[in-house]
Amino acid sequence: ALAYRPDGKLLAAGGRGLVHLIDPATGSETAALPGQTARVTGLAFSKAGVLAVASGEPGRSGVVRLYAPGSDGKLDAAGEFTAHADIVYALAFSPD
Repeated sequence: ALAYRPDGKLLAAGGRGLVHLIDPATGSETAALPGQTARVTGLAFSKAGVLAVASGEPGRSGVVRLYAPGSDGKLDAAGEFTAHADIVYALAFSPD
């Protein structure tokens, strides 16, 4: 799963149990968000820069975690939603 922040200055790339935060200008990893459930299957940024991360295991669990920009510019854990008993494959924020 991949998602660009709306300003284009950050790329989130999901893997197994981890989200890599990458500076697209340099290609270097600037931070990571560990502790995701199994594999990351969906990523989405809101206009305000909130990152939603979907992860889980097919037929077992699904969870969506939210990360909001902190005062230091880093993404801080902001909430979690337990989904149905299956993996979440897609995320989107409403334009408004």
